[in-house]
Amino acid sequence: MNHLSSTSKRPPRLASLDALRGLDMLVILGLDALILLLASTAPGNGLLNTAAIQMTHAGWQGLRLYDLVFPVFVFIAGVSMSFSLARHADEKTGPGPRLLKIWKRASLLVLLGMLVNGPLAWTEDMRYASVLGLIGLSCAMGGTCVLLLRRRRAIAA
Repeated sequence: MNHLSSTSKRPPRLASLDALRGLDMLVILGLDALILLLASTAPGNGLLNTAAIQMTHAGWQGLRLYDLVFPVFVFIAGVSMSFSLARHADEKTGPGPRLLKIWKRASLLVLLGMLVNGPLAWTEDMRYASVLGLIGLSCAMGGTCVLLLRRRRAIAA
């Protein structure tokens, strides 16, 4: 008998959230490049051309599927965080340990984002605002609002 299964019962996963995360990760990992490549090899295919248009950023007017990749990822992180915060809630200790955990994770994401963007080489086109850093900071600020403010004020914030 597996001792892990008897002592730790994990709550069931939210399949719809996992499916949305999987779709978002497919686009991030290169589904967009695959669709663009297929559309370039078959220029007469209307379906592939329409899909290829959706896999590029819109100009200043309009909205395409590709423009929603980052907001969907932040949404997924926020929804996941609500389950995590509820699971680790402890009325005796208050929000302190959860705030520390949130900000540690945010700091790690900011540092990883800086490593990805190459902080060791100073260049003119160096990016400071990485996607990982933005995800970490937005989740940390949202989690802080949820933990420290009452429900109505957190929603307003």
